[in-house]
Amino acid sequence: MKQVDSTLSTIERVANSTDSPFTREMSDLSEGERKAISDLVQKLRSEMTSVLDGLGIPLSNKDLSARWTIEAALRSADVSFSDLGGRRLEGYGRLEPEAAKLVARLSVELRRIVEKGIFMLRQHS
Repeated sequence: MKQVDSTLSTIERVANSTDSPFTREMSDLSEGERKAISDLVQKLRSEMTSVLDGLGIPLSNKDLSARWTIEAALRSADVSFSDLGGRRLEGYGRLEPEAAKLVARLSVELRRIVEKGIFMLRQHS
């Protein structure tokens, strides 16, 4: 059921996409279709929990903090951004000196933003 729920979360994310420039899916659903998909996902989850309840299988405990999960994801992004600033990009081919400087500055700026996010999460824990 956790795997199905993960798939349902993906469906919700795609259905409610805000057209991020980095998503693969274009936002081509009408408001009515978004609502119908949301209702469908809600019905599936309701049926799933009903079956588990009927079988006496407890729902999993929520044992992870959203704050911790987001911080871990930000730290992962930070590692990816740090790779932009070094020689690791040379594996994809040589960068022109101006492009290398631009990418290095971008790496620093992206990492600074991530650090702000981590700091904010730490302030409220």
